[in-house]
Amino acid sequence: MLSFWTIKLLHAALVCCIGVMALWLFIAGITDRRGKKGDLQREESRCFAAYLTRKGKPYCRIDLNKGVYSVGAEKDCDIMLMGGNIPPKLGEMVVNEDECSFRSETSGHVCFDGDSLQAHSRKRLREGDRLNISVYEMLIEK
Repeated sequence: MLSFWTIKLLHAALVCCIGVMALWLFIAGITDRRGKKGDLQREESRCFAAYLTRKGKPYCRIDLNKGVYSVGAEKDCDIMLMGGNIPPKLGEMVVNEDECSFRSETSGHVCFDGDSLQAHSRKRLREGDRLNISVYEMLIEK
């Protein structure tokens, strides 16, 4: 038969194990909530997305947060497009919470609704609008 002190020792070990498990579950619960909140904040900070296709095939997706994004063939452009006679500095995407626009710096390289954008013109873009840039097509989504 087990002695009085052996039973007390087993009881203390059991209480410690339950306490450690409770602490672990509490920390895991806090960590999961923070991760979900961070994902939600990241998703809310994205204002628009640009889906690029090249010659009709999916090329990439770019999340557009608030700010100004340079577009062109230069390596230091935020949205670098290669090939197809794209000028080094084609234009800029300007993104706010509720508005996205394209500011062209050259003529004849960007088409919107079949019309070529002229140099230094600005075109406001809405969800579902498409820009044709040489061999690329850019679809704007909210």
